[in-house]
Amino acid sequence: MIIWGFGRERVELGPAQARECGHCAHRRPFRHVLRYRFVHIWYLFCWVTEKQYLAVCDICHHAVPQDTQAFEAALPRSPIPFYRRSGWVVLLGLVAVVGAANYLRSRRSEPVEELPSLASAASCQGEPVAMSARYLSFSRT
Repeated sequence: MIIWGFGRERVELGPAQARECGHCAHRRPFRHVLRYRFVHIWYLFCWVTEKQYLAVCDICHHAVPQDTQAFEAALPRSPIPFYRRSGWVVLLGLVAVVGAANYLRSRRSEPVEELPSLASAASCQGEPVAMSARYLSFSRT
């Protein structure tokens, strides 16, 4: 059973400069906020589908969108946790490991054909030697 879904998170990034609020028409203190949406499988394998940086008025809570690229360039690291930001890489790695294990298991369970030895061919004294089609494709010189 696959459990999948989506969620929203809000991360407080700290205070911003005081400025004129367009909603309450006064100079007010603002704070920076990151709001993002994510999709998950089993609550473990996540990836971000939407993110928005905002400057929010402390008094009336009116939000002003910020330029995402410029804002992220000023941050030392991403405020989104690793498992929410790159959980899909873990899922991809898990699928690769399971696929490789199945491939190696199927190769190991194949019957191994033995090569005919020179001694057994010499002991036949002209009798035909049974060989698989795999070895008959090569020419003898």
